[in-house]
Amino acid sequence: MWYLTPVSLYDMAAMEQWLERMAQRGRFLVDAGPLLSWFEKGEPRAVRCRAEPLDTESPIPTQERLDYYESCGWHYLCTVKSFYRIFQSGDPAAEELHTDPVVLAAGMRDLEERLGMTLVFLVIFLPLLVFCELYFNRKPAEFPHAVLFSLCCCIVYGWHIAEILWLRSLRRQLLAGSRRAFTPIHYRRAVALRVSAVLLLLSLWLWYAAVTLLPWF
Repeated sequence: MWYLTPVSLYDMAAMEQWLERMAQRGRFLVDAGPLLSWFEKGEPRAVRCRAEPLDTESPIPTQERLDYYESCGWHYLCTVKSFYRIFQSGDPAAEELHTDPVVLAAGMRDLEERLGMTLVFLVIFLPLLVFCELYFNRKPAEFPHAVLFSLCCCIVYGWHIAEILWLRSLRRQLLAGSRRAFTPIHYRRAVALRVSAVLLLLSLWLWYAAVTLLPWF
């Protein structure tokens, strides 16, 4: 069954907590996407979920590694895009997937850099679209479209900047030796940020639709 993904895929800490909460409701991840995630139904139980950043040189896990993790009590669930692999353990006595937080922080470096490159692309590309809209469509009726697009750009920028700051904060805390860097408060904040951004974008889209369709009535 499909569920809305309430957190950013880049936010590994929030994703882990969300999957653990879903498991307590008897929903276990099959595949995760930026908007929707697929779960299978099972018996509710307490589990631990961990995200392992992908090695860009070898993104496909070897069977030997998966077998080793399975023997340690960690079951492979899926690979989320080109970001990380999700493992789940229902054994409270199972050792942490990564006992050295510093090693995990080093693996997250590539994820942080890719998110930063995405932000750079958006900062360059989206304002260029606004400029083209204003330059080639100088009609007053087109100005609300440009204003709307500019506001959407600001929302996207803020969203990505928040993701980068959270990911960087997680890496710093891991480098300091803390494995569970974020508390449930972080999860609630991540959900609130996601919901607020989506609702704001939806409100702007409705305003755009009203401005566009109003002259027809």
